[in-house]
Amino acid sequence: MKKKLIFAIRDDDVSYFTKANEYNYFCEKIVKSFSLIAGIILNQKGCPSLNVPLQYWYTDLNYEIKENIKICNLLKDLDKRNNFFPAVHGYDHNFIIKKNKLIPELRQKNSSAKLNKNLDDAEKFFRDNFKNPLRLFIPPSNTISSNCAELLFKRKYTLFNYPGVFRQSRKSFSGYKILIQRLLNIILKRIDLQKPYCETKYSKCFNSVPLTTISSKKKLKFIADECSIKGYPFILSLHQWELSCYQPYSSKKFEELLLDTISYLNANYELLDFNPEALTMN
Repeated sequence: MKKKLIFAIRDDDVSYFTKANEYNYFCEKIVKSFSLIAGIILNQKGCPSLNVPLQYWYTDLNYEIKENIKICNLLKDLDKRNNFFPAVHGYDHNFIIKKNKLIPELRQKNSSAKLNKNLDDAEKFFRDNFKNPLRLFIPPSNTISSNCAELLFKRKYTLFNYPGVFRQSRKSFSGYKILIQRLLNIILKRIDLQKPYCETKYSKCFNSVPLTTISSKKKLKFIADECSIKGYPFILSLHQWELSCYQPYSSKKFEELLLDTISYLNANYELLDFNPEALTMN
């Protein structure tokens, strides 16, 4: 009998620039009936980012997803599924360059004040376009300041991130308890920062396995077995726009790696729907 594995695909960077026909192919031919967490950028900034076409990199203008009628209609159709979960993926997904370093949206100065207003706008868009949207948030570039994390927790959001991002998510007594608990768990080998785990005692946070880090079937099996045994959800994170790109030092594209990964999991585990059970925006 196959082991049970809670499974979902997490796709970031759905924005004004997402082509509806390509996203529809992704959903119909790859995601199929699996749970899908879609990270939505409401107001993508024209900046140097791989999800933005080159000709828009230095416009410094914002491009609202609501102006892309086709992708909005497709998202509304997807929302008819019981296992489609739209998530706020920042607001403008902007970077600034300071001392030759890229600083992501939620690491910039005064980002928490901006985030507070942007969440109001995001929640209005989500309520207008989705039925009973949940309070789900994916930090842009999978990094966030402690002040922004604190704000999201206060607004009752469930967060998704890569392993290890929230080690110091809150400068508070609870935040330090999270940090100490994680350090002890790492020392005792109860968790591995390359594997997903779910944290609910102090904050609601689900971690993900980046598609780009799955280097072998052996590693994939190791992670999946750990998730299956401990009841962690296996959330496979990726960018739909990168699936047409070639893997490093390979003639294969990331789409092939994704299909191989799903095929392996489907053949060896009983895949169950993921449900974040988060609070609604209503």
